[in-house]
Parts: sequence; C-alpha cells; structure tokens
Amino acid sequence: MDIVAPKEICSKCKGFKTIYAPFGSSGCMITEPCPVCQGQGEIFRPITEYEQYLIDKIKSIILWKLIWSAPRDGTKILACDFNHKNIITVWWKKDTTFTDGGYWCISGTMQAIYGMTHWHPIPDFEVE
Repeated sequence: MDIVAPKEICSKCKGFKTIYAPFGSSGCMITEPCPVCQGQGEIFRPITEYEQYLIDKIKSIILWKLIWSAPRDGTKILACDFNHKNIITVWWKKDTTFTDGGYWCISGTMQAIYGMTHWHPIPDFEVE
C-alpha cells in the first residue's frame, strides 16, 4: 500500500498554475509558471502528527493477519487481541475434542488462551 503525501491548493497561484509578472519597462503583464508549485497548481503539505498516527495504525493492522489464517501445526506465533494491546507468543495444540480441532496455548505451557484475533510470524532477528 502506497501512502501519498496530501496536497493542497498553492497559496500563490490559487490553483491556476500561473502568475502574472511585469514584463520589462513597459509595465505589461505576462503569465509565467508559478514558482511555488512549479506550475502544478498544488503543493505537497507536511503530514500532521494525527495523520501519521493513523497511517501507522493502518499499517500495523494490515501487517497482522486474522487468527483463523494462522498455522495450526505447532509453530510458535505472535497473537494479539482486537485492540493490539495484549501481544503474546502462542502455539496451536491439536485436540479433536474441540470443534476447531484444537486450541491456542501460551508458549511454553499447555494453558489455553482465548480472545486472540490477529497473528504475526515471530520476527527472525540476527544477533551480531
């Protein structure tokens, strides 16, 4: 997903892409491309803190996948709840007595955990 910087109408040419400029000693007016927007009529404006917060939130949600698509082969994954407040390492315990064929366990235990809605692979960090 590409995030494009917001644009606004150029304050110098008011979106008309050209400005009037005096020509020589006769005082005649000519038009020339706006020096502020380079004749585009629009300029990019800086992203506000709130817009950056929203972009970061959207990116974080997109990177996390719905829990139903997580591997159910015992692989450890990161799982989180809907608000991304509780992130925990879990793994899938197969158990045919459950309608889903098993349940999520807290890593290193057999303790079941419920309410997880999204997952992400555990990042592979290289230690130097």
